[in-house]
Amino acid sequence: YFYGYETDGIYQTYQELVELNASAPDGVYHEGASAGDLKFVDKNGNGYIDAGDKTYIGDPIPEYTMGFNLGFTYKNFDFSSSAFASIGNDMVRDYERKDLRANIGAYMLDRWQGSGTSNSVPRAESGASINRDNFSDFQVEDASFLRIQNVQIGYTFDQNTIAKIGMEKVRVYFSANNLHTFTDYQGYDPSASSGDPIGAGIDKGFYPNNRSFGAGLNVTF
Repeated sequence: YFYGYETDGIYQTYQELVELNASAPDGVYHEGASAGDLKFVDKNGNGYIDAGDKTYIGDPIPEYTMGFNLGFTYKNFDFSSSAFASIGNDMVRDYERKDLRANIGAYMLDRWQGSGTSNSVPRAESGASINRDNFSDFQVEDASFLRIQNVQIGYTFDQNTIAKIGMEKVRVYFSANNLHTFTDYQGYDPSASSGDPIGAGIDKGFYPNNRSFGAGLNVTF
């Protein structure tokens, strides 16, 4: 499972941090924190944020995986499709943490830009910060998805018609692969994986699966 800090909003003002520091045992509640940064939960209750506050923040292993196949024929038409679903798995947007030049999701448009502007997305930064350097549930999200993997529709010409031109069977078809993925995951691909034994659920910014279309003709003489 994923182990890091649980978040509880955004520090809205410097005064908020001043008041927290005043109540902390050593006068520092959250070292390195600034207005606009993520609030971490003091899980061990010692009065300040430290490594002892890390906790369970997600699980890359899905609760359910499902496959679905559908096929039928109607007169001379045939149709087939397949889909795959993964439910209950979490994913880490690790590329955002490790690469300052990585493309950030559109959610960043709703970032903190002053008191009261956001209590869920921290300020933008171009260097080290507690938001980037500390692993938290801000980088972890539900990556459940349903993917339509393949769809194909075909038409087989009437045998009596094609027999006149010396053919036994003629079928034309159109297909689509990776047609659509239904997911709330904000990264590139909810099924991303490095393939490492402990690399499940860690999105390094892999190029997403592309959508492709095709057409074909099957002829039997």
